[in-house]
Amino acid sequence: MLAGPRRVAVVLCSLVAVVAAPTVAVADGRVHATGVSNSVNDPKGDVKNEDGGAVAQPEADIVSAGAEDRGNDVVFTLLVDRPTDPKTTKNWESGTAAAWGVDTNGDNAPEYLVAFGRNENGQLAVQVARVDDQAGAAAPCAGTASLGPKGEFVATVPPGCLGDPASFRYGAAMSWDTDPANDNAPAVGDSAPDGSALAGPVTKP
Repeated sequence: MLAGPRRVAVVLCSLVAVVAAPTVAVADGRVHATGVSNSVNDPKGDVKNEDGGAVAQPEADIVSAGAEDRGNDVVFTLLVDRPTDPKTTKNWESGTAAAWGVDTNGDNAPEYLVAFGRNENGQLAVQVARVDDQAGAAAPCAGTASLGPKGEFVATVPPGCLGDPASFRYGAAMSWDTDPANDNAPAVGDSAPDGSALAGPVTKP
């Protein structure tokens, strides 16, 4: 289980805000390569606090996010302006997290949350949970967490963790705990893509 459930909840709220409105077209140049893989760029300098005010926090500032269906695995990525190592950076101790909300049925609302963070043993971890209100939702399942060559956060999950969809859309979010020693310290974060459009669709190969 990931540390800091309060902070993961903040990430989820950010994702819900991204996908709450009807899907609209995304500006040229922001979304790339619809198909088995997809990526989206996000402008720098758009991190917000819990009240919606702008803050300068490059550790939480998403510059790109992506998703790829490789058949046996689905891989999500998120790169921030100033990457940190969750295993050695104290801000990850209380629930700083990267996350992706995944819409598998085309209703523009996430059915699944893929959360990347640090577990109670200080190791990288990925947990996938169903987040809609469907009765009988499966228990959370685990993915594999890693860091990419640019320091990006990488979550690799079995397709079954997401209901093995033929295609999906996604939104990414980053939440940063500004003071892990203080439970009342504010969390700041960023989401991608901006606006009301989800990225994708990502389809099976």
